[in-house]
Amino acid sequence: MVELTYLQKDRFLQLGIFILDKNQTFKPHRHIYKQFSTNLLIANEAWVVMNGEVLAQYYDIQGDNIICEKKLKAGDITMSFQNGGHNYKSLKDETVIYEFKSGPYKNQEWDKEMI
Repeated sequence: MVELTYLQKDRFLQLGIFILDKNQTFKPHRHIYKQFSTNLLIANEAWVVMNGEVLAQYYDIQGDNIICEKKLKAGDITMSFQNGGHNYKSLKDETVIYEFKSGPYKNQEWDKEMI
């Protein structure tokens, strides 16, 4: 097994990628409740492109300038944290995206500031 972990202890959203050999397994388990306290929340998110293509644009912290663009294809993932803005544009019909996002999510006005 190869494990690639993108883990920063101060980030709410974390990612682990496992490349498994045939019949490889883990010990059965369940997750436990942990004491967690914070006074300030911001949404972090990850997008996984399942089908199609997406143009991902990442902005500077002020949201004024695109600092990077990447074309994402099926199997690619992007993670966005509180260090700048982002935008995604579908490049093909029937593009399918899985989004993983820290919650809670109430509504767009509560969650986002447009740039």
